[in-house]
Amino acid sequence: MAEALFEDFLTCPICLDPLKEPVSLGCHHSFCRVCLNNSWASNPSKTCPICRRRSSKETLEVNFALRELSLSFNEQKDKEPNVAEKAKTLKDKQQSYKELEKNYVELQCHQNEQSVECVSQISKVFSRLQKILKEEEEKALMALGEEQSQQAQRLELELLQVRSQVTALTNIIQELQKNNNSQSFKQELALALSLPHPHPQENLLLNQAKVVGNLGYSVLKKMQKEVSFSPVILDPNTAECTMHLSQDLCAVRPGPQRPVPVVPERFTNEAIVLGSQGFSSGQHQWDVEVGDLPTWDIGVVKKSIDRRGQIYADFDYGVWCLWHGEGEYKNICGQTIPLKSAPKKIRVKLDYEKGEVAFYDAHTMDLLLILKATFTETLFPYVSVGPAAGAKTKEIRVQSCYGHSL
Repeated sequence: MAEALFEDFLTCPICLDPLKEPVSLGCHHSFCRVCLNNSWASNPSKTCPICRRRSSKETLEVNFALRELSLSFNEQKDKEPNVAEKAKTLKDKQQSYKELEKNYVELQCHQNEQSVECVSQISKVFSRLQKILKEEEEKALMALGEEQSQQAQRLELELLQVRSQVTALTNIIQELQKNNNSQSFKQELALALSLPHPHPQENLLLNQAKVVGNLGYSVLKKMQKEVSFSPVILDPNTAECTMHLSQDLCAVRPGPQRPVPVVPERFTNEAIVLGSQGFSSGQHQWDVEVGDLPTWDIGVVKKSIDRRGQIYADFDYGVWCLWHGEGEYKNICGQTIPLKSAPKKIRVKLDYEKGEVAFYDAHTMDLLLILKATFTETLFPYVSVGPAAGAKTKEIRVQSCYGHSL
């Protein structure tokens, strides 16, 4: 409202355009000098065109303060985007929110699929443990229910917020097209225009690793011979679409593309899957059964690794690994490692403080490769595997270094 009154004050009452070379009469009414001269040319009495008060001024002097104020106001007004541009910006943001809404609906569907997978795995584990494990099975299902409920509520809240923003932007666009100049609407418009384009939030899917990872280990003391422990649980939310994980989340095999939602955690351009737990201190080790698979690389990667672009087995990309392909074994510098025989199982040892990642033949404990660096962020175990071709081994499996129940 104040802006509209200010604009009226700087508008010539005769031509209704912004004041040009403004002159002010004794009655404090202001006009363009040319407009007033033209008016007085047909009015020898020289009265004010508004209040009809006779002017005593013989000459019309430009009101420089008013002129500068008018010029400044009009320059600022010219810099502001017009209604069409504002509407386009809002429509672009509205479309972004609609796309995010669609993405969240897809995440809801995938969440339900994850829940089905978790229930299936839980049932298989506990069917082996029978009556003695019934209580533990109920606890695990309860944990799944709580995780699903929490994540579903969070996702539903995010979705409601997105839908609310879509509705709000729709209303603002309609009001903008009606040329609503109220101060409250202008505040709403400024707020809407300042909104950043939306992006999906992280960690909206079920944490499958938390629900089913090391499930048998939790009841290890009761059924020691029936369960085994894996120090690395693979995270399906990071798996590229050709990476197919086993139900226990300890093995991965290559396969056809599968429909998966694109979330910030997932690799989209490289056949990679990460472990669910990262390491930022201490010593850690795990075995990886590679069998006779022709192409694979295993090791650790930094948390901030690019999950959308192309990645090479190089520390510049945040990768420390042992690479196997085309019958050769290579380090991250691409140098061939001469080996007496092809190892079927690789032991990976990480010493974070010492800055070392070492690879051994798990059967002979011969050192295959040692990589040194100064680690500054969380490291995650990672696996990448190519097509099995004619190999007897069809998947890479992560195992405990001990190979038996603890």
